[in-house]
Amino acid sequence: MFSTLFKKSTVAPALAIFAGSFAAVPNLHAQDLRGPTTVVFVTSELSDNQLQASEILEQIRNSAVALSNDSDRLQSLKSSRVTKYSYADSLNRIKNHINQTGEQLAEFEEIRNDAAPWQQEAVDRITPIAQQLAANTEAAINHLNESPNWLYSPTYTNTLTAIAEDAQQMKNNVSDFLALAKAQQKVDNLQVKILSAES
Repeated sequence: MFSTLFKKSTVAPALAIFAGSFAAVPNLHAQDLRGPTTVVFVTSELSDNQLQASEILEQIRNSAVALSNDSDRLQSLKSSRVTKYSYADSLNRIKNHINQTGEQLAEFEEIRNDAAPWQQEAVDRITPIAQQLAANTEAAINHLNESPNWLYSPTYTNTLTAIAEDAQQMKNNVSDFLALAKAQQKVDNLQVKILSAES
């Protein structure tokens, strides 16, 4: 599902990206999500793989939080006159977070069939955003390497904005799924407690 694309660059190192055509990956926004979300049913008897899937989703959220913070810093560079090296440093950190997320998603795929439906849906929502992030980050790195004197061109600054928006969306998506699962777990525990009290 994932591959590593190695590019020689003068400013930023290689970027691991997702396999497939990036042109075919649409921008995904919350308002585009139609229909009900899969109902989350969490029981106190989670399988080992479901527990592992939840841990992976927590790791993805941590990566997404760091990615969002770094993309915000990258975005702030647009309003200040900085050198290409400041951009390169931020893009390098973002690239590392994306690579980490790619590894985590690949790890999830190994246990996907045993994961809960809500965990599968969470990854299905996150993956296109991560692919778009990888594509935009690669485009920004390429621009920085090929046109380092054009740091304020609309194409480049729009790409930086897209990176920040996608990073925020990925963070929100995975956080929402985990919050929903946690809330459902509380409901399940209360139901068990009520049934125990009645018996």
